[in-house]
Amino acid sequence: MTTTQRRAASYVRQSKERADKSEGSPKAQKEATAGLIEREGWQHVGVYEDEGISAYSGVERPAFDRLIRDATAGHIDVIVVHYISRFSRQQPKDALPVILELQRAGVQLVSVNEGAITDDMVGLISLLMRLQAAWEESDNKAKHIKATKQNLRRAGGYIGGAPPYGFSTVTDTADGLTIRRLVHNPAEVQVIRDVFGTITKHLDTPYEFGKHHPGSLAGIAADLNRRGIPTRRGAWKVSTLRRIVSDPRIIGHDVDAVYTTRKRKDGSEYTRPVGYRSKRDEDGRPVMVYEPIVSAADFHQVQKWLEGRKGGSTLARGTSLLSGIGVLFCECGHTMNRCVGRTPTSTAYRCSRAKGAPQKAHTGGCGISCAKLEDYVARRIMARLINVDPADPEDREALEWLDAAQRRFADTVTDPESATELRSLRAELGDYEAERELLFADRKAGIYEGEYGRKRFAQEVAAIRERVEATEARIAKLEAAATPLLDPEIWVSSSDVDPVGPDSWWGNATIPERRDMLRLFVDRITVSKARRTGGRYDPDDVRERVNITWASSPSK
Repeated sequence: MTTTQRRAASYVRQSKERADKSEGSPKAQKEATAGLIEREGWQHVGVYEDEGISAYSGVERPAFDRLIRDATAGHIDVIVVHYISRFSRQQPKDALPVILELQRAGVQLVSVNEGAITDDMVGLISLLMRLQAAWEESDNKAKHIKATKQNLRRAGGYIGGAPPYGFSTVTDTADGLTIRRLVHNPAEVQVIRDVFGTITKHLDTPYEFGKHHPGSLAGIAADLNRRGIPTRRGAWKVSTLRRIVSDPRIIGHDVDAVYTTRKRKDGSEYTRPVGYRSKRDEDGRPVMVYEPIVSAADFHQVQKWLEGRKGGSTLARGTSLLSGIGVLFCECGHTMNRCVGRTPTSTAYRCSRAKGAPQKAHTGGCGISCAKLEDYVARRIMARLINVDPADPEDREALEWLDAAQRRFADTVTDPESATELRSLRAELGDYEAERELLFADRKAGIYEGEYGRKRFAQEVAAIRERVEATEARIAKLEAAATPLLDPEIWVSSSDVDPVGPDSWWGNATIPERRDMLRLFVDRITVSKARRTGGRYDPDDVRERVNITWASSPSK
């Protein structure tokens, strides 16, 4: 009589991946579980590994979930772990449903260091006692770590990894705690101050075609690299500079990291910080913990400048109305630049797609007369302003358009610090909404099952609600701080005057003034390639080729 060989799978988990050969490292767990399976003469059907994931915090464990599915589907007879704590650190009552499901499927749980768990009542009680001990150990450890971090923060300690650019760490002792504090790094502080000085000095310097603007991030990065100014690692890049000049710690603020989720090539997800946001007290004011490197006024002026550069440069680019302000795009997605012709009528905006680049939406080039496009856009804006009635509550689309323009206008007349704070707070509202949606998705996936899970879910929802209410209150307070109302009659004061003619506001405005006005009311202008008629392109049909995306509020 032959005995069927039992199928065994290893489950390996490490909440913080270790590359060494310590007892708890993933490598050591794999070797130990594989060794036991070999000694027992079982068939090793695979390793299920969760790296950098806790078995206690309630976060998703993809490998664990696959393991349970495969086991209950009849593909696994034995699950082997290094310690029972690798399997679960949940409270026993929350882990019990999974254990009972495995027992009903005839799957045995074996620990390398604690032995096999029998499928009778004695084995179940023994397992629950071990799970209780693992949960208490993890819970106590988490409480201790949290309390230690709180004590370090209260003592002014820095608990992050490498210090941010501009700072170094010093270590001292206070009340029995070893504390790392952030202090200014003189050499790096000077670099930051020079960068801010260069940006603010050249905010109004005209752009010279074909060259780096001296006040742009690209121009500053090129200059720093040319002069051999060191970074922490590698060469200066625009992304490096943007991260440094956007970090609120350089004006003394305490911060929270802002994370985003990315996908690896294998489809698994990971999180990484993409920036920092100022922490706020009960009144919504930033919490100050460091000595500022630059003044708050300069910092907020630069943030306002950076915000305006998203989607395209805001640096002056000669006499072209639409080039370089981040609104003019070809239908293929590339920006359009002004190309000077032999005559004013032949000067055109042309697609910036490089030769040899993948062709999308159109073949060959795409261009449109500068004069005709600028006249068309200006007349569309003015026509809408003439016809809008701010007092008509039923004209919702127009009112939303004016509201979006009002917000942008407020940002231009509000002091830079308040304007930056408003943008930050509005972004926080979006983050809270995304956090809330993720929370409910996790609940639907079963992450918050059991009494403990339901209690924790309710606490998380309440915490988000409190943060949203505090943020909305602060926004309302800032917006109510005497922001002047936007009056369309500023630009269309008389119906008897051509709204873009020589006697109009538009006709007497400078290029920068026209640009500022256009940014208030327009998000994007998209130009399609001229249609072919009679073997020749018809470049004159501007109305059919141009699509204007009107300004919308940040929540849209």
